[in-house]
Amino acid sequence: MKASVPVSRPQIRTFAQATDLDRALCQFVSESLGQAIELRGKATLVVSGGSTPLGFLRLLAQQQLPWSQVLVTLADERWVPVQHADSNERMVRELLIDHTGAQFLSLRGVESSSAEAQRRLQEQMLGNDQFDVVILGMGTDGHTASLFPQAADLAALLDAQNPNCCAVVDPITAPHQRLSLTLSRLLNTRSIILHVTGSAKREVLEQAWATQSLPIASILRQELVPLEIYIDQPLELV
Repeated sequence: MKASVPVSRPQIRTFAQATDLDRALCQFVSESLGQAIELRGKATLVVSGGSTPLGFLRLLAQQQLPWSQVLVTLADERWVPVQHADSNERMVRELLIDHTGAQFLSLRGVESSSAEAQRRLQEQMLGNDQFDVVILGMGTDGHTASLFPQAADLAALLDAQNPNCCAVVDPITAPHQRLSLTLSRLLNTRSIILHVTGSAKREVLEQAWATQSLPIASILRQELVPLEIYIDQPLELV
């Protein structure tokens, strides 16, 4: 992993409403992907599931980019069929891939077991170049990707030196087994964004920063790559 200049605290970008946030995030990601393509002839974007990124993904799909040179993948995925209502891949395909023709690296794949999918992803991602942009969300329990509190082997999943790129996670507090990129692979990126909306999540962020607890704190407190927080609430990290 190539470390960037250490950063002491995240840059916070606050917006009056979620629609303003979506537009600004779309502009930043579009410009970052375009610059990556100009410099290296390709770009890689990691996105997250859930309801928070829906507006952003719809806007991003409208951008004029050489999408065939962009590879999109997910920070995590539920171990469900792609057609399932809870599939992150289904959402990303419907909102972004089907409209742009971008390449897509599936975490779910076609394997019959999550362990087989994990082995494939380890081969595909190990030794890969840095991602260009990673966009993470956060749950009200402080999880990000599928790095959940109380998950087995959480310390290893949050170890920035972990050689594993992807792990199978059985969350205690959420449905479905998951495949998740590890912290070490998520941080192997040129830029990382935390996309958060709502007062409840703002409070969780402030708690995680102050106490250095909860999985999200490993993103907030890391000093390997610059972190920007896009949020529609006043946020104070003290």
